[in-house]
Amino acid sequence: MTVYVNDKAVETAAVDIAALHRELALPDMVAIALGNTVVPRAEWAERRLSEGDKLVIIKVACGG
Repeated sequence: MTVYVNDKAVETAAVDIAALHRELALPDMVAIALGNTVVPRAEWAERRLSEGDKLVIIKVACGG
């Protein structure tokens, strides 16, 4: 299926956000929003993806 990650079309076999995170080999320190709502990490495996979903992935950075 095709989903959009940061406005870029991505072909994926992932069925949920956790699987997409693994498939894209993202670092652990990211926040993922689906439909403009941040999804808590504890819900990634439960949040199913659908054709055309729009996700925003933000890398978390430490600093001061």
